[in-house]
Amino acid sequence: MSATDHSSAALRLAVEQNAPEVVQAMQALVGEVPALARVPLLAAPFVLPSNKQDEITRACRLLISALLRIAGPERWNPAIPRPAGLEELIESEALTLPRLGACRLDALCQPDGSALRFLEIQASDPTGQGLVDAMTASLAQVAALQPWVSRASSLVEARRALVTRAIPSWRARVAFVNLDDAFLVADTELMARAFRKAGHEAVRIDPRNLEWDGRTLSAHDHVIDAVMRDSHEELTVSPGGATPSALWSAFQAGIARFNPFRDLWFDDKASFALLWEQRHTLPPDELESVEAHVPETRLVQRADLEQLRRTQTDWVLKPAKGYGGFGVVIGCDVDGETWSRAVDLALRERTIAQRFVPLTPQPAAFLAGDAIEWRSQHLTFSFWCHDGQYSGAFGRAGSGRVINVHQGGGIGPLVFSAPPTL
Repeated sequence: MSATDHSSAALRLAVEQNAPEVVQAMQALVGEVPALARVPLLAAPFVLPSNKQDEITRACRLLISALLRIAGPERWNPAIPRPAGLEELIESEALTLPRLGACRLDALCQPDGSALRFLEIQASDPTGQGLVDAMTASLAQVAALQPWVSRASSLVEARRALVTRAIPSWRARVAFVNLDDAFLVADTELMARAFRKAGHEAVRIDPRNLEWDGRTLSAHDHVIDAVMRDSHEELTVSPGGATPSALWSAFQAGIARFNPFRDLWFDDKASFALLWEQRHTLPPDELESVEAHVPETRLVQRADLEQLRRTQTDWVLKPAKGYGGFGVVIGCDVDGETWSRAVDLALRERTIAQRFVPLTPQPAAFLAGDAIEWRSQHLTFSFWCHDGQYSGAFGRAGSGRVINVHQGGGIGPLVFSAPPTL
């Protein structure tokens, strides 16, 4: 039995032998934050071997450095279209705002941490940190899981450090902004709670409840120093969602925000196509890392159609501006007719083709009512970076290869740990 198999077996045994306590801890979390009932929560952390952490940390750092280099120093790389409606905010934004201050690298790898492949980056203002920190704290209440969850890094604490560096006062007043009916409203509420626990004034608020007097942004008479925003489509761009004038005006006036709107450049999946196309312009260490850890990625052109049809099982098609796994078509999972339609659509709507990365499904522990249910699942990992450095991770599990919480995928912490003794 390998060290990885040994660790997985020990974790599963610990969860199964203490199932009532694990279920109780997770149910208490949902009881405290009812919005979590809509999110499939996992009842055990994901574990990667501790000897892989340095390798993954280095790969994350080099990939972020390479993406920043390809993006260039300007407001916007002209190879990527600007999101409609955001030109005004992008142009008014200070170039001094740090790029990729907080970002999430979504990746695949084998259970032993090998075959690491980064698929895309979530950069504009990614979520998931409050939710996963809260899950980690709940699982930590189960003594038998301590050998694993005690190794978890606090994602919110790394995010909080960004604020304290950007705002002179450590008591910076922060607004976590998203709509009251947003899918992951619980995540921003939990982040706000963590900030308050650390001594900040922090509030989770619907942007329609903010006020702007020309100089100050406020929420229920509390002055706001910095904004953690959610989806830009629902918060800032007409005609979608609230389009709150107070928040828009505050952004234009230069209120601190994480991350800058210029980082939307990276959220367009064609940024990885540009990275692959221009990889030979990178320094040797970045080039080596990109070729080792990023699957071949290209923006679909007419010249690609014949190859894509002929080598269907080698490719995955993704909308360049997509999110949540919607619109993703995996060649080996669909019939020829479906694939052909997807290839034709790729010419009409900006689409990337990315080399398929095959991985073996692994067991994941789902909270199922008053029980824990182990299911064979496809896994994806999200490595969080703050100021360009790895700071923690979570994993997601799904029955299909397109894995996203928006589509019912389970979510749980990821830790690096040496296997305990059975």
